Amino acid sequence: MSSYSIELRSPHIHPLVGSPIKISTARMLAQSSKVLVILSQDYLKSDLSHFELDLLNLRSTDDVVVVTVNIDLVPYMNTLPQCVDDILLDNRHLVFPVGICSGGEANYNAFLQTLAVKIQGQPTKTSEC
Repeated sequence: MSSYSIELRSPHIHPLVGSPIKISTARMLAQSSKVLVILSQDYLKSDLSHFELDLLNLRSTDDVVVVTVNIDLVPYMNTLPQCVDDILLDNRHLVFPVGICSGGEANYNAFLQTLAVKIQGQPTKTSEC
């Protein structure tokens, strides 16, 4: 199995000790060059997720990478921020898990490669199995 590594590092992103979580979250989202959103049912149930997702409307969709994990998005469409809806409707998101189709490990490796490319900022389309 291949391994991939993504290093997250910035001298500019430091949550302030004792600052409210929403202020730190807003600051980090504003200062980041890319935002990786992992949508799952549990994430969408939390109150903080709605705040985080609302902040995405201030970002260009080119700066947002969306990964869906074991979720049927139909009930959530038009309840998510416009930025996320646009990415989902344009089929510019990644779907995990990928091993449902034939070639499980190959699909997993292709998923990781595509994720790395998206984070680096090169446009891609989601591929169907």
